[in-house]
Amino acid sequence: RIQNSELKKQILLLGWRNDISDLLSISNIFFLPSREESFPQVILEAMALEKPVVATRVGGIPEIITSGENGIIVEPGNPKALAEAIIWMFENPGKAEEMGKKGKEKVEKYFTIAKMIKETEKIYEKLISYKSV
Repeated sequence: RIQNSELKKQILLLGWRNDISDLLSISNIFFLPSREESFPQVILEAMALEKPVVATRVGGIPEIITSGENGIIVEPGNPKALAEAIIWMFENPGKAEEMGKKGKEKVEKYFTIAKMIKETEKIYEKLISYKSV
């Protein structure tokens, strides 16, 4: 449908890529319409580049995105809601930009490599401290 409409000038469907950070850097928003996910690192990559995110409420995504604050979450399998969220981003560029900035702040606060290492070490230290039975 996209290729047969005016949208083909604005939306690129690129398939599997190895140059995600390059593509994200030239994007206006990041869109992940998954039906299943665990904890998608690509959302963190997009947020680190201050991209506002539109994603579905699956897996660990709600742990990353606070809908209305650093992105928009919609229910999976609802193309109308996805389309409305994307349109909202383009119709509200100032608010979308603010979401992108808040997303970057969240990544820097909770998801840096140093933070993740520190939290993982805490878990191991706690596990090691338990006495065997």
